[in-house]
Amino acid sequence: LKREKERSKQVRPPSLHFKCIDSREHIWSLRISHGYRALGIFEGEVVTWFWVGDHKAYEKYF
Repeated sequence: LKREKERSKQVRPPSLHFKCIDSREHIWSLRISHGYRALGIFEGEVVTWFWVGDHKAYEKYF
């Protein structure tokens, strides 16, 4: 159990905030900082990042 908790922390550091924005397509938003976001698709334990930009662009399109 302890190893699972440690592994989970390595995958998602506390400084990064993940949020599922489309559960059918497995699209997740990642808050990099107050002003920047990234979007990726989770496939198993792998994330394919397809967009990185500022928060204004994120809110305009997503």
